[in-house]
Amino acid sequence: MRAIPAVRFPMSRRAVSGGAITTVGILLLGIPLYDIWDDIVDLDWSLLVTVFENTTFLLLAGASRWAASGSC
Repeated sequence: MRAIPAVRFPMSRRAVSGGAITTVGILLLGIPLYDIWDDIVDLDWSLLVTVFENTTFLLLAGASRWAASGSC
């Protein structure tokens, strides 16, 4: 039985998994950024209020980027 090439090359496997987590983080970041823009343009909220409202989502996107960097 032949091994999967990604298993034999751990750096390649690490790069693919880091890229996947980074992609998820970027996608997660898009949701609060759109909401911040929408709140400012349509509801005339201040930047501080809308950023505070989206703090949870921004931290979630930042945590996924932190996990992808290998700091954890």
